[in-house]
Amino acid sequence: MYVILLLLTLILVYLLYSIYSYGAKPFTLFKSHGIPGPEPKHFIGNLDSFKKPRYLLEKEWCKKFGSVTGYFIGRNPYLLITDLQMIKTIMSTNFANFRNRPFDVPTDDFTELFLMNTKDQYWKFLRTLMMTAFSNKKLKESLYLMKVCVANFVTNISQDAASGKEFCINHSYTMDIIAATGFGIEINSQMNMNHPFVLHAKALFKPGFLKYLIALTFVFPFLWHLVNVYIILAGERKHRNFFAAICRDTILFRRNNPEIVGDVTFENLQQLKYLDMCLAEVLRLYPVSPRTNRIAAKESVIQGWTIPTEADVVFPIYTIHHDPEIWPEPEKFDPERFRAENSEGRHPYSYLPFGGGPRMCMGPKFAQLESKLAIVEILRSYELLPCERTEIPVELDDNFLLAPKNGIWLKVEKRKDT
Repeated sequence: MYVILLLLTLILVYLLYSIYSYGAKPFTLFKSHGIPGPEPKHFIGNLDSFKKPRYLLEKEWCKKFGSVTGYFIGRNPYLLITDLQMIKTIMSTNFANFRNRPFDVPTDDFTELFLMNTKDQYWKFLRTLMMTAFSNKKLKESLYLMKVCVANFVTNISQDAASGKEFCINHSYTMDIIAATGFGIEINSQMNMNHPFVLHAKALFKPGFLKYLIALTFVFPFLWHLVNVYIILAGERKHRNFFAAICRDTILFRRNNPEIVGDVTFENLQQLKYLDMCLAEVLRLYPVSPRTNRIAAKESVIQGWTIPTEADVVFPIYTIHHDPEIWPEPEKFDPERFRAENSEGRHPYSYLPFGGGPRMCMGPKFAQLESKLAIVEILRSYELLPCERTEIPVELDDNFLLAPKNGIWLKVEKRKDT
């Protein structure tokens, strides 16, 4: 009997020690390398701090702890870096050691082909293959399909203008373009929200238990595979939010550009320099991806800081874009920041709306083309104006990607000079 009790006691002690080690051991990582950061708690790390939006929390921590900060979500270590030269080294100079993102390799046929989830040589092969879809030649060929979609969009807006009704910019326009240019089908989701393509796309982004399941993956990483597809497919939402953010400031474009007449071509869209400046400033203020990340293939030392292989290296784009030392009066909308003479001498990694280095987003030209086309076509005949429901500043929701929490509400008026 005594032996049995002793064995049970030893087993219990072992179990308790194992549980304690599981919950506490990872949190010595940054201290052992002299990296500052908020004090983590057993099991949950700094997860309890995420009552406020993550992009604001990252900004707060960077201000408090400096350009290199370590924190934990669950047991997972994150290394927050805002030093621009370190970012350049990791994203570009030392790309061979930081070429991958910290995602698990998918195990099913559906997810393994998504570019952001691929690694090493397969990523290189797939990116090279996909780059041809974003060449100027392909973009010119896509312009006709985009024009069909924007014509439907303008028709929809004209109905709101006639009735004096406010409207909320949603995903329909960009969903139509994705369907047309990516799948070769015309869905006109702006008028037919029951199209099978629309219904299936919506099903992928239903809120609910996924939000809580994602939180659990930080404490129990083995659950990550269950939400892998959701994260990868969130790219469509990123596409949508890019356009919605831009429309908020189209009135500035109208004020600073002369009358646009004649057919809109790929070439004359490239000549709208002030519109380019407006788009750039919108993406500085509201980067669709508030952060991007990499993971080290092997431990390395950069500018005296040790970057362990276990850590998810995070570059907080929103924080960098709102740094007053880089961008004076960072909350002010000022397209003049991006005039050529004003951009001289600015660090190339101080502006990262599409990431940086060889692994940056492939589609900025595509996203800008569809946005510029819509803005130009709308402003031929209509003014987009703030209304009672327009939020200034916009309240943002940080759920992997930055999005207007309550939508972008505008009023449409027929231009008097048309």
